[in-house]
Amino acid sequence: MGALAIGAMAVGATALGVVAIGRLVVRRAVIRELRIGRLEVDELIVHRRVDGDAVQGSTEDG
Repeated sequence: MGALAIGAMAVGATALGVVAIGRLVVRRAVIRELRIGRLEVDELIVHRRVDGDAVQGSTEDG
């Protein structure tokens, strides 16, 4: 009975470890996606500002 209990505890610990690793992987993936999304948004904002300045500059000159 003792061996079965130890085996069950080992299986339970392994399952908990797998779940914990899975959560870390998912969390890292989500953080990575958020960072990529934030960079894309920053790039869009920069491009809009540059394009807006260029349009304003061309209308002032013309």
